[in-house]
Amino acid sequence: FNDQADVWFFPGLNQSIRYRQLNSQHKDLGFAFIAPPFDPRRQFNSFRRLDKYGLRYEGRELRGWLPRVAASFYGQKYSFPDDTLTSQIVLGSSWTLVPDPNSPQGFSPQLTGNASSFTRVNLSENKNSITTHGVDVQATFAPFVGTLLTTGVGYLRDASADEFSRTDFVAPFTTISSRASNPDTDYTNWGWFNLFEHEPFRWLRLNGGLRVDNWSTQAKVTSGFPLGVESTLLHRSFSQLLAAPGPISATGAAGVLDLVSSVKGISPSRTVVTGTAGAVVRLPQGINPYFRWGTSYREPGITERYLLRDFGDPTFSVLVIPNTSLRPERGREFDIGVKVQRAKWNVSANYFRNDLRDFIGSAAAEPIFIPPDTALGINPISPFFPLHGVLFVQRVNTARARIQGVETQYEVSLGIDSGVISAFGSTGWLKGTNLTPDEITLRLLSRFYNRSDTPVELSGSADDAPLSNITPLRTINGVRFDSLDRRWFAEYELRYQGQVKRADPLDLSVAISTEYGTFRSLRSFAVQSLRGGYTLRGEKHKIMFTAGVENLTNRLYFEHFQTSPAPGRGVVFGTTLELMNLLN
Repeated sequence: FNDQADVWFFPGLNQSIRYRQLNSQHKDLGFAFIAPPFDPRRQFNSFRRLDKYGLRYEGRELRGWLPRVAASFYGQKYSFPDDTLTSQIVLGSSWTLVPDPNSPQGFSPQLTGNASSFTRVNLSENKNSITTHGVDVQATFAPFVGTLLTTGVGYLRDASADEFSRTDFVAPFTTISSRASNPDTDYTNWGWFNLFEHEPFRWLRLNGGLRVDNWSTQAKVTSGFPLGVESTLLHRSFSQLLAAPGPISATGAAGVLDLVSSVKGISPSRTVVTGTAGAVVRLPQGINPYFRWGTSYREPGITERYLLRDFGDPTFSVLVIPNTSLRPERGREFDIGVKVQRAKWNVSANYFRNDLRDFIGSAAAEPIFIPPDTALGINPISPFFPLHGVLFVQRVNTARARIQGVETQYEVSLGIDSGVISAFGSTGWLKGTNLTPDEITLRLLSRFYNRSDTPVELSGSADDAPLSNITPLRTINGVRFDSLDRRWFAEYELRYQGQVKRADPLDLSVAISTEYGTFRSLRSFAVQSLRGGYTLRGEKHKIMFTAGVENLTNRLYFEHFQTSPAPGRGVVFGTTLELMNLLN
C-alpha cells in the first residue's frame, strides 16, 4: 500500500506553501533464493513501513535584491524487521571431514558430491526503527547584475533504535528477547552551505560552492546491547584476534568494549569543509561545454560503526564486529563534458573521475578456533573436530579507490499528424579500481583471475584490482508516443546491463555470500517494459490513469550484486488526481 499527497497553497503571486505526505506499507516480503538449498538462511520481512511529512514555504522575487527565500521542515519514520531462519548443512551430506596430517587441526573439509541436508538452528527477529527530523532555511541574493548568491543552514537528526530476539532450535534451546544488535544511536548534523553563480559574459557562466558540516554521533549505553552470545564470543576470542588481526582494526574493535560493558557511550564529533567549482561555456548552435570539480564526504553509517552480530550458526560463527575508529570517506572528483541542444534533439556526453580515500569496505581475519560451550549454544564443528570456529568480519577504511566512467544521453522528437514520437536513451561505462588491495585480495587475484577454467569469467590484476559493486555497462533506450492533445501516451523501454568481469575477490570468497545468486548476478541481462496512460483534464482538475508491464518477456535475471532474482512479469496500475485553483 502506498499513497502520496501534495497540497500547494498560494497566498500571493510570488509565494507558496507546500505540504507533502508519503505513506508506504508492505507486508510479508520474502527474498527469493535466500533459502535452502541456495542459502542456509531463509530471510524475510514481516513488514516495512515509511511515513514521511514535509512542509515548505517559498517566496520568489520579493525584492529586487532577494530573488528567492525558502524554509522547510520534514519528519519521517522508517521501520522494518530483518527476520532470518538459519539452518546448517548436516555433516556427512554434501561435505565431510577427512584426515589431513598437513592441517594444524588434523582434518580438512571435503565435498562429497551429494545434495546438502539442512537442519534448522535458530530464528532471529531484528527490528530497526529510524526517526528523522530536518530543517532547512535558505535565501538567494542578487548583489549585482549577473550574480546570485545562495546561502543557508540545515539541521538533520537521525535517531535509531534496535530490537532483537532469537530462538534456538538446538541445545540448549535458549530464547532471548528485548536485546539489540546495534546501540541506540543519534546522528546529528548542522550544515552551512553556499552557492555562488556569476555570468561575467553572456557566453560564460561560473559557479562555486562551499559547505561546512558538523557531524555528531552519540552511541548510547543501551539495555540489551550487545546480544548475549555475541558478547561471549567477543570476550573469549578477542585476545587471539589481537595476536593476529590481519586487516581487522583491533583499535576500532577495542573501542566498543566500554559500550559493550555498559560503562559509557561513544560520542565522536567531526567538522568538515567541502567545496565545488565549475564553468559552462555557451557557444553558437546550442553547444555548451562544461567542467566541474568538487570534494565529497560521507559519514560512516550506524551499522558500519557499531554492529555486533553473529551471522553464522552454532558450530561456526561469522561475527561482525564494530569499528569505532572508522573514518569518513573523502573524495575529489571532476567531470568534463558537452551538451548540445537543438529544437528537435539534444545530446550530451561527459567523462568523470572520483578519487576516494578512506574508502569503506569489508575485511576478515583468519578463522579462530575456541573451546565450545554447549550450554551457551557455542557448539563444536564436529565430533572429529571439537572446537568452535569464529570468523571476524569488520567494516574498515581500505585506503584509496577510484571510480571513473563515461556517460551519454540523447533525445530526438519527430512530429507526425497524430502526435509526437520521441526516441531517448542513456549509456554509462564505469570502472572501479581498488588502489590499495590487501594481501588476501592479491592472493585471490593471482590464483583465480584471468583464467579460462573458472565458472565465471574474472579479470583484474595487482595493478588494477576490481572495486565492489561496479556495473561496467548500463544502457537504457526507448521510444514514446504522445498524442497531439497530450491525452494519450505509450512508451517502450529496453534496459541492458553488461557482464561483470571485474568483481571484488573478497565479495566472491566470504563464506556468508558465496551463494548461487552471488555468481548469477554477474551475468549480463536485458529487460523490457511497456507503459501507457490516459489523462482527463478539466478547468480545476486533472486525472491520469497509467498502466505498465514490467519485465515484459518474463525473463529470469538477477540485478547486479543481488543474491535474489528480480521479479518476473508484473503489471502496475496507477492513478494520479490533481485539483487546482480550489480557493480562487
